[in-house]
Amino acid sequence: MIGNRRYSDNRKSGRRFSKQIACEVQFENHTLGAVTIDLGAHGACIEASLNIHRLVRQAEIRIILANSMSRNARIVWSSGTRMGLNFTVPIRRTQLEALLGSEFGSANHR
Repeated sequence: MIGNRRYSDNRKSGRRFSKQIACEVQFENHTLGAVTIDLGAHGACIEASLNIHRLVRQAEIRIILANSMSRNARIVWSSGTRMGLNFTVPIRRTQLEALLGSEFGSANHR
């Protein structure tokens, strides 16, 4: 587990904050409920309600976050119900602050 953790951390671009936010993942003609595990301006780790690894057969998806904010994202990795994403267009700092609230200024980041 530690080895996988180190490997997944190397794939992240930018600072990530531990924050669970309900979201939706859109791919092909489907929408799937999910929650963020961590989130940053350039990407996120999400956990879906189903085994995403077997469902998503494309390299890009759309993620819809709180307040109807959405981003196209490239799938960097997937395993079981979890998936690592890089956003094609980063989230602006003000939008990230609104999503994260008090976590944005804290040291609680990944």
